[in-house]
Amino acid sequence: MPRPESERFEEVADLKPDIVVSDLWQLHEALRVAKGDAVLYQVQVEAPHEKLVSRFIEWMRQEHGPDLLNVPGCLDFSVKRKDSTSLFCEYTFRSRHDLDTYYQTHAPRLRQKSQEAFGELLKFSRVEQNLVVCGRRDLRT
Repeated sequence: MPRPESERFEEVADLKPDIVVSDLWQLHEALRVAKGDAVLYQVQVEAPHEKLVSRFIEWMRQEHGPDLLNVPGCLDFSVKRKDSTSLFCEYTFRSRHDLDTYYQTHAPRLRQKSQEAFGELLKFSRVEQNLVVCGRRDLRT
């Protein structure tokens, strides 16, 4: 909607907005309510030895991670080391709908690629959580 001092204000003065907010936090909350929380999808990876963990990390960096970032609604991914043979992979999806679409449309193909790359050598367990608040600082600074 144009600001009151603009010349087009009279043209839209009769419009009835669906929502009126006073700041960006209220807008964020309204969008969250309308679309749902972002979802953090976590996969714990257990490997029998460190060499396989290194191979998996490289595969995530070069192949699987970029594949995921091409999935609509996948906002980011990260890999965290728990110990020498365990990792946590985390993926943030914009909404439950986007994660469900990933499961139905993309997950079978991407899991097949994982199977082809690692067979039964890795053990996976999965967890989902609603992401309510997050912040991030550039790790390079």
